[in-house]
Amino acid sequence: MTDQLADIVPRAEFRAFAVNFGRVVDEIRQRASCLGIKESREIYLVTAANDTNNAKIRSDQLDIKHLIGLEQGLERWRPILKLDFPTTPGDMWHDIFSALKVTIPAPPETEITMKAFVENVLWPHPDIRLAQVFKRRFFFSIGGCKVEITELNVNGAAIQTVAIEEVDSAAVLAVREELGLTPYENVNYQRALKRIMGLVPMPTPFWQMDEGGLNG
Repeated sequence: MTDQLADIVPRAEFRAFAVNFGRVVDEIRQRASCLGIKESREIYLVTAANDTNNAKIRSDQLDIKHLIGLEQGLERWRPILKLDFPTTPGDMWHDIFSALKVTIPAPPETEITMKAFVENVLWPHPDIRLAQVFKRRFFFSIGGCKVEITELNVNGAAIQTVAIEEVDSAAVLAVREELGLTPYENVNYQRALKRIMGLVPMPTPFWQMDEGGLNG
């Protein structure tokens, strides 16, 4: 990890996923004006063994963040690796696959592009699954926190996520309660994508529900 990444102060984060947040989105838009909209196409690197490192490729850059801790149910993440393509990964090659907790393939002998990295290294790897994600993010500021509504398309499936971030965890918890998000589970991208892609079961698998749960 470079000194520049080490200097970043991790923020407390709350994130929830739902097909549609309904009143929560209405509440956000009533409380604050949208500060901006950003669209992006990203590739998440998902593995069954990894729960603590969030890895994605966006705009020809591989970005990995590490979960450094939990505080009052909120997560704090620190960037540990940023790699621009095209590149000769060098020592970072080991770091990438160690973070994903998978076997380390043979490194390229020459400079590699993002396209070649995805098609020739990631796709063939038996323990890595790729989530192709389109994001449309709407940014707000509420109670001193960064609040984000994101419309997602994950490998063709539509879903939404709402996030609250700030260094002060108490501020995040207060905004979460104000917006009616307290009943929602705090779920990061890595865990959510693993559920969507069927790598891990939901917290309460449908086969464990009683008839009321299945029909309710």
